[in-house]
This record gives sequence, structure tokens and C-alpha cells, in this order.
Amino acid sequence: MYFAMTQPIAVIVAATITSATATFSMLLTLKQNSSFKRNENRISKINTDINDVNKTISNKLANLKETEIKLSSKYRMLDILTVKWQKTQDCTAELLGIMDLHFNDKCAISEDEKKRVSYLCNFLSLQESPKGKFNEEFNVQLDSIKYFLLNNTNIIASYTEFYSVFKLNCWYLIDHRLNEINQSLESGKIVSLPKIEPHKVEKKYI
Repeated sequence: MYFAMTQPIAVIVAATITSATATFSMLLTLKQNSSFKRNENRISKINTDINDVNKTISNKLANLKETEIKLSSKYRMLDILTVKWQKTQDCTAELLGIMDLHFNDKCAISEDEKKRVSYLCNFLSLQESPKGKFNEEFNVQLDSIKYFLLNNTNIIASYTEFYSVFKLNCWYLIDHRLNEINQSLESGKIVSLPKIEPHKVEKKYI
């Protein structure tokens, strides 16, 4: 009789325990799911932040690359201008040296020297194409020098003035171009200074 009565109680207790276990398991599962969801949200937020950071870094790298390319182009251009300036200085120095020898000493000029004079005058003319007052006058003087030397023409009495004027223009040109290069380096961009006025000689002196 006692066994018969206790059996339903045992069943009830077992059922209660099973139910409680199931409920606890369900609550634990819900808690875990909720925790997983929060973690997923956190992970998603972290991934979003990482993507944003990567995009920012990519944009900055792209901007740096663009800046680097621009700076590289400017410095390449400055290198070209510097080489041009040095070549102009070398050619004017050589031409002035030839003028010293053949105009002052009145020596005949050889065929090889004529070729060299022709090259120097043409090179300087191409470096400073006749655009603007200075370049126009500089080219006129180059043509006169070429004519004097290639034709072995006796220099006229006022040669000294012509030579001095041409030499001043050479200095003026070289200094002007060097100032442009220096200011370009300081400013970080290519600078073109205002046009310079030439030193002139009267037509009767040429």
C-alpha cells in the first residue's frame, strides 16, 4: 500500500525534475543564444570598424601616392630645368670664349670652329625661343655673332659695346633661370618669373 502511494509521488518528482531540467536547459539555451547574438553584433561592429579603418587607410595611401607622383613629377621637371640651365651656362661660356679669341685677337676661325659656333648659337636659340622682348633681342644678337664668326667679318669699331651687351644678357639669362629653379624648390611648384628686359645695342653697332 505504501509502495503504491509513493510511486505516483516519485513519478511526479521525476516529472518535475525533468520539467525543471528542460526549463533550465531552455533558459540556458536562450541565454547562450542571446550571448551569441550579442557576440555576433559585436563581431559585426568590429568588422565594420575594421572595414572603415581599412577604407580610411586605403584613401590616405591613395592620396599619399598621388602626392608622391605629383612631387616626383615636379622634381623631375626641376631636374630637367637644372640640366637645361647648366647646359645654357656651359654653352654661353664657350661662345664667349670663342668671341674673346677671334674678335679681340682678330684670328681667322677654322672650319671646325665655325661648326662649333653654329651649334652653340643654334642651341642657345632653341633654348630661348624668340618669345618676348628678351628672347627676341637675345636671338638677334646670336644671329649677329654667328654672322660675324662664320663669315670672318672684321668687327666694327663699336664691337666692345656689342660684346659687353651680349655678355650682360648672358649673365641676366643665367641668373634669371637659376632664380626660377631656386624659387620652385622653395615653393614646391614650378615658378615662372616675370619676363626680363634685355640689354640692347643700336642697329648701327651690329
